[in-house]
Amino acid sequence: MLKLTRLSHGINRNRVLSFGPFPKSRDQSGRFGVLVPLFLEAKVDSRTPTWVRDLAIRLLWTLAALGLACAEPPPSERDADEFAHLLTQEGVYVDSVGVRNLAQGDTLVDHAPLVAIETTVKIPSTADGGEVFAWEFYAEELNPVKLIIVRDHADGEHFEIVGESETFVPARTGTNRHVLREPIPIRFKDMIGFMQPAAATLPFRNVKGWKTLIAARPLERPLMRRDHFAMYGWRYSLRVFWRSAAAAEEGA
Repeated sequence: MLKLTRLSHGINRNRVLSFGPFPKSRDQSGRFGVLVPLFLEAKVDSRTPTWVRDLAIRLLWTLAALGLACAEPPPSERDADEFAHLLTQEGVYVDSVGVRNLAQGDTLVDHAPLVAIETTVKIPSTADGGEVFAWEFYAEELNPVKLIIVRDHADGEHFEIVGESETFVPARTGTNRHVLREPIPIRFKDMIGFMQPAAATLPFRNVKGWKTLIAARPLERPLMRRDHFAMYGWRYSLRVFWRSAAAAEEGA
């Protein structure tokens, strides 16, 4: 059963809900990428009890992300004036896609890894050929997270991962702003989403008519099967900032 944690005033937890059924990952041993040292992953094998494997992977991910965070200040720590400059560059058209009231989330889902793709709001036609250069989200907990940009694949059976941010631990609980080291090129109808490899970070609100795809499995590149996802009415607290490609070239 999937556990949902209802939040009080956006911070304190006051009750746990059960929710099911939910798509389970076929491989909970979790190969999440270069942040988890291979020699450590090797010690978590198929003979280890499932709950021990899950706990070990979460701890390894958190320690790895914290190590990177200590080695280099995360992009969310950039000066507010720098972020404001990116939003107000002369000749650059900037807009956003996603939730504007980031504090609206009231529930966490207690499952990891988790991939979420927003389908209710998508990249608009005015952003076709542009690029995502930053994103903003609400962190209820300080666990690793990353932004992903997703596109429908031509075969109709997969999603294509067209871009992603680095995985990092949020700088603070509450609103975090993250400037991408490398902007992600986007097209009309691309979708935004995120991945939580270790534990819950972003809260959501259950909204009638909202459609978010959820997969309880690690991120797969460059394609993820559509049938690994299930649809829920969960509106997560995130949005991305984009600018037009032509204007971005002028300001380069």
